[in-house]
Amino acid sequence: MASNGKIRTRAELEDKIKEIFGIETISLLISKQITKYVTEHKYTYLEIGRALFYFFEIQEHDTSKCNGIGIVPYVMEESRKYFRDLEREVARQAQEAQKAKEQEELLLKREQALTNVNNVFELSSNTSEMLDVLNKNKNELDESTYEYYQKNVKEL
Repeated sequence: MASNGKIRTRAELEDKIKEIFGIETISLLISKQITKYVTEHKYTYLEIGRALFYFFEIQEHDTSKCNGIGIVPYVMEESRKYFRDLEREVARQAQEAQKAKEQEELLLKREQALTNVNNVFELSSNTSEMLDVLNKNKNELDESTYEYYQKNVKEL
């Protein structure tokens, strides 16, 4: 199987079938079914593997009652929907994680800017220096915080 877990070749599909069924070799029946599904139904090896994984691993059906992979056409649409929904959910979660990371970075920048401004206000009596540090950090501070410090400098 490809390093990303996707089935690209017949050999990778056969390995997946062996794993699901706990067998060492692919029977002639299964071999013929694979050929039929690929040529007549136009299924990809990935789709066949996913349908089997969905039926036996996700839905937890018993493989001991099967001689072949005849279930594939009957679960194909349901399997496609399952994996399509799964891919959407993974993408949504990745997007949320990225947003959270961006929010965290923004908060860290604001916190650092506030620390910079506070340090100057505590350690300096030079209003020019205070305004300089305040203006350098303006983009990282929210508007009300910036205005608060700006007002305090003007009152000095």
